[in-house]
Amino acid sequence: MFDLNKIFNECKHEKVSYFVKGSYCPDCGEYVENKYYIVRCSCCGIKRLGVIKGNKIIPEYGYCHNCGNEKYYVEELKAPNFFDLDYMIIKKEVKHIPQCNVRRTTQVWVETPPQKLMLTIKQ
Repeated sequence: MFDLNKIFNECKHEKVSYFVKGSYCPDCGEYVENKYYIVRCSCCGIKRLGVIKGNKIIPEYGYCHNCGNEKYYVEELKAPNFFDLDYMIIKKEVKHIPQCNVRRTTQVWVETPPQKLMLTIKQ
């Protein structure tokens, strides 16, 4: 059975900037990484316009405008280049990072007795 509440209320991570490699979403708390992709023709290697359909990156048109081939591959870029902006696809991907264990300690020094006593309270 479909959970309609999850489908319609799923976080889109709109407050995560496209200009950072990754950050935590302030709305849902998930760690979101920006991934950059370019679709290229398998025959001639020219850049092709791409779209995201069903969480998959595919070319916008069925055939290459340079050689007419229908085969393509998707290349992941390490960092965005300004000359690739027209063809680049930016995809926000959630990366599950285990929550950090923060141990807070409070140290208290009592100097009234002749010896020093250190108490550590773990939370």
